[in-house]
Amino acid sequence: MSAAIVIVGGVTIIVGTLLPWMTLFAGLHELPGVSGLYGRLIAGAGTLAIGLGVYLLSRDSRLVKFVSAGVGITILIFATILLRNVMAIAGNHRADPMMLARSGSGLYVCLAGAALLCVAVLIATPGRGGESASRQ
Repeated sequence: MSAAIVIVGGVTIIVGTLLPWMTLFAGLHELPGVSGLYGRLIAGAGTLAIGLGVYLLSRDSRLVKFVSAGVGITILIFATILLRNVMAIAGNHRADPMMLARSGSGLYVCLAGAALLCVAVLIATPGRGGESASRQ
């Protein structure tokens, strides 16, 4: 179950980097996340999360779960900082009032995917015969 959540979180992060992070001129010009370095870094981390999820499908490893949660926390912090910066740019109409800059939906989707990665470590996998079976 946690492997599926990690894979879905990674796919959600990659989809978020493909969506626009900022729109200009009242939505006429969209800037997707992958157009810049930070978006490519987040997309790479989403690809890493998918790889970790595929590994979790074959072996249920506590270490891999914690690594995927660490990737999720890193993306969560990084995307929150980027969203704060986009909001600061979009809220500053004094620089050029004709730009009509707004934040796009991509960073919010990246935040949702990162939250999924963080939650996946809390899900226990039943029926694998691991520590939960030996304690009973």
